[in-house]
Amino acid sequence: MNANELPIQAIAEAFRRWISRGSRVVVTAPTGSGKSTRVPRFLWECPEVHGKILVLEPRRLAARVLAEHVASEWGEACGESVGYRTRFEHCGTAATRVWFLTEGILIRMLANSPDVPGIGAVVFDEFHERSLISDMGLGLVRLLQDKRPDLKLVVMSATLDAAAVCRYLDDAPHLHAGGRLHPVQVTYAPKPVSRPVWEEATAAARNLTRREVDGDILMFMPGIREIRHCVSLCRQQLHGLDVLPLYGDLPPEQQHRVMTPGSRRRLIIATNLAETSLTIPGIRHVIDSGLVRLNRYDPVHGINKLETFPICRDSAEQRAGRAGREAPGTCHRLWTKAEHQRKEARTPAEIHRADLSEAVLSLLTLYPREPATFPWFESPAATAVERALDLLRELGFVETDGFGLTARGRMAARIPVHPRLAQLLLLARDEKVLSAAFLAAAVLSERPLLLPGKRFPEVGPVASDLWAAVELVRRCHQAGFAPEVCRRHGVHVGAARQIWRTGEHLQRTCRVLGWHPETGAEHVENFARCVLRAFPDRLAKRRDAGTLICEMRDGRTVSLARESGCKQATLMVAGELRHVAGPGRSGKALLSLATEIEEEWLLEFFPEDWREEDILVWDERKRRVLRRCRLWCLGVLIEERLRQDVDPEQAAALLASRIAAEGLPLKGWSKEVDAWIARVRWVARMFPERNLPTFDETEKAVLLREACAGRTQYKQVKDLPFLDIVKQALGRTDIQFVEQMAPAVIKLPSGRRLKLDYATGEVPRGKATIQDLYDVKETPAVAGGRVRVLLDILAPNRRTVQVTDDLAGFWRDVYPGIKKQYAARYTRHEWR
Repeated sequence: MNANELPIQAIAEAFRRWISRGSRVVVTAPTGSGKSTRVPRFLWECPEVHGKILVLEPRRLAARVLAEHVASEWGEACGESVGYRTRFEHCGTAATRVWFLTEGILIRMLANSPDVPGIGAVVFDEFHERSLISDMGLGLVRLLQDKRPDLKLVVMSATLDAAAVCRYLDDAPHLHAGGRLHPVQVTYAPKPVSRPVWEEATAAARNLTRREVDGDILMFMPGIREIRHCVSLCRQQLHGLDVLPLYGDLPPEQQHRVMTPGSRRRLIIATNLAETSLTIPGIRHVIDSGLVRLNRYDPVHGINKLETFPICRDSAEQRAGRAGREAPGTCHRLWTKAEHQRKEARTPAEIHRADLSEAVLSLLTLYPREPATFPWFESPAATAVERALDLLRELGFVETDGFGLTARGRMAARIPVHPRLAQLLLLARDEKVLSAAFLAAAVLSERPLLLPGKRFPEVGPVASDLWAAVELVRRCHQAGFAPEVCRRHGVHVGAARQIWRTGEHLQRTCRVLGWHPETGAEHVENFARCVLRAFPDRLAKRRDAGTLICEMRDGRTVSLARESGCKQATLMVAGELRHVAGPGRSGKALLSLATEIEEEWLLEFFPEDWREEDILVWDERKRRVLRRCRLWCLGVLIEERLRQDVDPEQAAALLASRIAAEGLPLKGWSKEVDAWIARVRWVARMFPERNLPTFDETEKAVLLREACAGRTQYKQVKDLPFLDIVKQALGRTDIQFVEQMAPAVIKLPSGRRLKLDYATGEVPRGKATIQDLYDVKETPAVAGGRVRVLLDILAPNRRTVQVTDDLAGFWRDVYPGIKKQYAARYTRHEWR
């Protein structure tokens, strides 16, 4: 189709008019309308746009392919009027005016020259993808326009919430080019997918190729793992097709092959890299897995988790649109129509789900104020910003009492890596292990190096998976990344090549800063010291030699990855923490790319971050008091010992409290003890002026604590004679007074003893048979005769016949009847 026939041409005049009058425009248009290729031309042709035109793309492949396509449309070679620049590639000269860039390049340009002189317009393409960098870049350009009103700003997307962006840009005009180029017939799975997604997708491709349809097929998978499974399966089952993978880390020559039509029908299996911007020639059919792999910060484990999510409806529309860019097409979705209706409308922005530390470090180079005051399109959570600032301060990049960058922070911000990796490189420069650190940073930035089931070898006097990975990449490079050599070392060819490429890029960047790697031998010990200082919050200690379980800061538990060569290490630092999915939504955190460290290094580098604890604890199993001595560094428990030498007074208090709390039985606390306490309480009520103890719960706790004095074990207390201990709470005079006023028994004329119970209330009670009470004419009394005992008078069968405190009345009024009733029945008993 001729470029002038593209739907975007419908808004060309309106676009130029608004750009000439103002500085901001929001453009929406469906997939395939020509936004990415034609809007730069509109800006080029506008006389009010002075200087270079920057078109920001979310992905490297899109930046390169779009630049090549636009240059071709203009009848030029790429690098003349139109060029591109990504992390690894650069095509253009000082005369190049239209630049297709990855989004991070703009931040670097602003950091190097905040006013970006010579730049006339900035275009945010596919803004709906909402990367952290694009959000921050948009805010920075908006601020810059206050100083440079000549700078033009364009925001574009197919699925953009245009109204929100227009409000954010102070009611910028919104231009929409309507109409999809060609219709796309969308079909859904008849029932929810139950097989692995690559099997379902292969079956869908097989059904499609059996029909009389033309055109290449684009299949969307969430990640490289699924792509590889799918490529293998499709090559086995679908003959006559060129089955080609497409993902960001694919070598450029293989990416070019995908973008060039072939002689045979093609099946291209891609990540969401192919979702926007790119028009892959020949595509007529889309098979959509409905899945995407995204980073999400996990606050429980303190890591970013790369998780697979169902795509939202906006992404589904983008993917379907790939089939209708050049002709009518079809899209088969591997989910049901009901599932589609339940999907979220829009994909959550990265700013709401990822670690913000790298973005905040970049932001503070240009906006050295509270990040919350930055004009975000959507503000991040305050907790996420604070978490990022905490890390940057811990690394020494941000002032502890403000938001200004330190000298090291300013240097770190110039290195295009995560702040942790920038710290690693800064330290490696000082420790003369910079060459290894470049590759180590690349290992930590790129996809996994090892093939499934392979392990890192143990290296040197200090074990380090990172160091081992560096050595493996170096060996593969020396062999020219020959596949057989890489496989022999247990590594992915593509991963090794990409890591080497990233390492070289970092080396070139740091050379600009005046850094030059040492040419002499590098030592793994120096490297390990750098890793510790770059990842202090990832310190871990293995529980014991027989387990892979490690404990990290604040008691978090993780598992050492099985491929690690650090299985003999006790203390280590995680270069990477990753989440491994389990059944349902469960899973666990894995400590990988570990490096062994020495305890002396913690003393050397973090002398202020040690904390001791020396407390008494209760051993539940042995039922004894012990002394627990703990030593922490950086929040990680380094050492724990249990000792028996305890402070006697503190031990007695803890022993007593545990006996009471657990209700441990005390054989020595007999009924006699309770009876004595009841007598004392009764006397205390009768004679309050004596100030006798009442043995409430507090006083009983004191007694138990006194009984525990000098003891540490329950077994030393349970058989103690508590009656003696309780009596010791009173002086001799008070004991005698209690014995006189509240005797435990009263001797009867019969020789029997009347046992008194003082625990039943105000009046003590006693039980006795009629025969035991013969010759007792008056009711016995206690408290010096002030209180008569309540008698429970029993018949010979031990059943109560009368309860009274008037014994004389009983003999006079009641006894004659009882005698008449019982005498004939109980003839062996005396009846007077």
